[in-house]
Amino acid sequence: RTKAQFSEDSLLVKEAKILADTMNHLINESEQIKKPRILYEELDAIRIYFRNIDDGKIKRIIVDDRLLFSKIKQYLCEVAPSFLERIEFTNNSNIYFDNYDIDQKIQELFEPKLVLDSGVVLHFNETPALVAIDVDSHKLNHFGNSETFALDVNRKAAREIGRQIILRNLAGQIVIDFLPIKRESNRKIITEIILKILKKDKRSILYGFTKLGLFELSRRRMGESLSHRFMTYQEPIRNVKLASSDLLNLINRELRQNPGKIFVAHCSPNLYRHMNADSNPNWKIFLGSIGPVVKLLENKKLLGFNFELV
Repeated sequence: RTKAQFSEDSLLVKEAKILADTMNHLINESEQIKKPRILYEELDAIRIYFRNIDDGKIKRIIVDDRLLFSKIKQYLCEVAPSFLERIEFTNNSNIYFDNYDIDQKIQELFEPKLVLDSGVVLHFNETPALVAIDVDSHKLNHFGNSETFALDVNRKAAREIGRQIILRNLAGQIVIDFLPIKRESNRKIITEIILKILKKDKRSILYGFTKLGLFELSRRRMGESLSHRFMTYQEPIRNVKLASSDLLNLINRELRQNPGKIFVAHCSPNLYRHMNADSNPNWKIFLGSIGPVVKLLENKKLLGFNFELV
């Protein structure tokens, strides 16, 4: 219901037809099978993503895995054929990470403090009860009318807050502490900015400003937030999954800048055990793709999930 309130009628009709066809197919299959087997499974994360994205906002889809590339093309043929001309395969996705500074942008998503180009500072605090977001004008010079100044800061903040809520997958009760604005017309401007961004998300309900001047909204929870998935809860350190990912990314960057060089990766005991665990094939797959140019060593002087590449 939350998702449907912002959807166009044509999309609802299309999805209803797909669901009806799926149901009829399952009924027919169940009547014909003789042995127990799975008739239906929920879509994987990638298919769910393509099912929910806005067609008009995607220019290119770049995939660096052949099997995944084939699966995506097959799925798009069924539900979104307009995307087919925009999907392309690449053997080197690292060039896109470098050109668009994606590694840095990913790292920013885990920071509780985000400084915007305008100088506005956003603070994100996730608690078991709610998500609190604070807007700080920081060192911006304050000239003229305080209401006008607050509106200007809040407009810049609102655009980025809506974007960060989606990227960080923040959910549940969300409270935003904007700079104080009293005029109802100005509060309406801020509400419309957030609504415009979260309308595409289709998971949020906006309640607006409270008597205390706080802005409240709720967002339907779908999976964990990024910080809960990859960071140790309420500790400013990385967990082992994020640390291993950072190590592989660093090795990739160094190999591109220093081709032919042999590297040694010194890892803390916890990270070293994770990298060599049978349940974690990523390191072996990674070595298979780059060759024997990196040696992994355990360093008991390193704590937590830290590492050094030399």
